[in-house]
Amino acid sequence: MRRIPLLSIAIVAMLCTGLGSDMAYGQSSPGGHRAVRRDAFFFELAGQSRGLTVNYERKMFDTEPHNLSLRVGWGIGWSIPLTASYLLGRDHKLELSAGWLYQLGTKTYGSIFPTVSEKPDEKWNSKYVSGFIGYRYENGRGSFLFRAGYTPLYRYSGTHDDKEFISTVGISIGWAFR
Repeated sequence: MRRIPLLSIAIVAMLCTGLGSDMAYGQSSPGGHRAVRRDAFFFELAGQSRGLTVNYERKMFDTEPHNLSLRVGWGIGWSIPLTASYLLGRDHKLELSAGWLYQLGTKTYGSIFPTVSEKPDEKWNSKYVSGFIGYRYENGRGSFLFRAGYTPLYRYSGTHDDKEFISTVGISIGWAFR
């Protein structure tokens, strides 16, 4: 049986309960900050998992123009990205992120998407640290979300223990809501 890292459990618990987010919600504060409570649901193509992922994001401290959010996702095969992001801006934002990625699948030649195999000897797993720098549009009323940017990945552990640096770009489309 696989052990689930304690950090993963803590991040998922924080996202589900909104722990830490209650302090940031309220009226506009002096100095032009506007307080917005927002969750997001989006699809990412390429980017952190180099495939397709479905993601949930929760803003923890979100008085604009400065925001902090946590994200968890699930992708094709078994790809689990966890990310913390700093967002700067109101509707048009600079997004800077750091995260961790776990992938389990098989080597599928001719495809960039990992898949799950029925043959146990073909399975592999990899662990990565990741970053993201990019553009994010999220309108103030809370609906359409668009992200695009550069994602560096560093594989530090895996089935074959190959250390590897990977550069990818990704695009995301989704919805932000209160």
